[in-house]
Amino acid sequence: MEVSAGPYKRLRIVNENEANFEKMFWQVKKPNERKTVMLKSLVNRKAAKEEFEIMRQLDHPNIVKVFESVEFSFQQCSYFGIAMEFMNLGDLRSFINMKSNQRQNERNWRENVALVLVAQVVNGLRYLHQKEILHRDLKPSNIFLGENTRLTIGDFGISDKLATTRMTKIVGTDDFLPPEAIESREENLTYSRDMWSCGIVIYMIAYLRHPFIEDNRVRTMVNICQAKTHGTDYRFPRCDALINLCLQKDVDDRVANACLLAKDHFIASLLYQLDSGVKFDNMDFSGNLAEVAQRVNAKLENDKKILKTKISSLSQQLRNGNSVNRKLEENNNSLKTKVIDLATEIKKNKSDFQKKEKNLKDAISVHEDNQDRLIEANEVLKSELRALRQQKYFLLLFYSLIF
Repeated sequence: MEVSAGPYKRLRIVNENEANFEKMFWQVKKPNERKTVMLKSLVNRKAAKEEFEIMRQLDHPNIVKVFESVEFSFQQCSYFGIAMEFMNLGDLRSFINMKSNQRQNERNWRENVALVLVAQVVNGLRYLHQKEILHRDLKPSNIFLGENTRLTIGDFGISDKLATTRMTKIVGTDDFLPPEAIESREENLTYSRDMWSCGIVIYMIAYLRHPFIEDNRVRTMVNICQAKTHGTDYRFPRCDALINLCLQKDVDDRVANACLLAKDHFIASLLYQLDSGVKFDNMDFSGNLAEVAQRVNAKLENDKKILKTKISSLSQQLRNGNSVNRKLEENNNSLKTKVIDLATEIKKNKSDFQKKEKNLKDAISVHEDNQDRLIEANEVLKSELRALRQQKYFLLLFYSLIF
């Protein structure tokens, strides 16, 4: 049976393994449309509307794009739904779990691949901080992956404007909270909260595990409060440098916001290439922004020349097409004239035919009248002939009697 959610047809529940009917994620589509979208559905209408109002202000390739809001019912619950773009490769948490479950020799996990994801996390977070928005719950399950290694940040359920945000209670996911939040030393929220979470996300992208989590919950909290990670190794030196900037126990030692982190020469060079449309296979991972800019500009200049050549070719084809169109127009006009002449001739022939047809009908009518008269005359002659024969008979009889 088809189930609908406002104008959408529900295809499947995305978070089907999570028994949480207060927040549902659906893959949906509109009838007669091929594109599928994600429908985040919340029972808490106030929170959902606040999240929708934040998301509809955002427009960035590394932020989940929102389309519209819808209201509907499901299993006797009323939902406020937020329709957003569907990232078909799932969330970053699932990706990390999948990679970590692979055997070491099968992972093929290189720093270059990790850095492309990290750069996009930083880029999306930089955009939010430029808009004076705190995400407050940055973690892999709120980050989504699409085609061509594209990454987007989503779930703005507890996000807020910096100017209106005050510390009234601790919000966010415990494992991603900074030491000052766990120790209740946080008086006002600042971007440093997001930067701590960003450091954890970068660590998890590189090393495919959480930097602080232990089997024992208390030990996990102690690790966070002491900023004591599970350590790093030589495989991801560039990621390690970024992690070190973010995972500082003291807020004053921590990188203040994502705008500053994006100025790291290596991140800056990757973002420059991503913004210029350079594909992963063609990226320069040297970290030398000047050389990268020179290469990208050279490529853009070459692409510009190729595009200019294509435009010139298309213009010539258009001119040729215009010439052909003119010839076709002339032929069309000539054909129209011939059609008009032919129609006139047909009309004249039709008139002549109608006259001849009338004359023929008149002749046939006269012929039929004459034929009727001939038949009548023939009958009269036959009658007269019979009378003469009778007279002849009587005369012969009379003569025979006399003589």
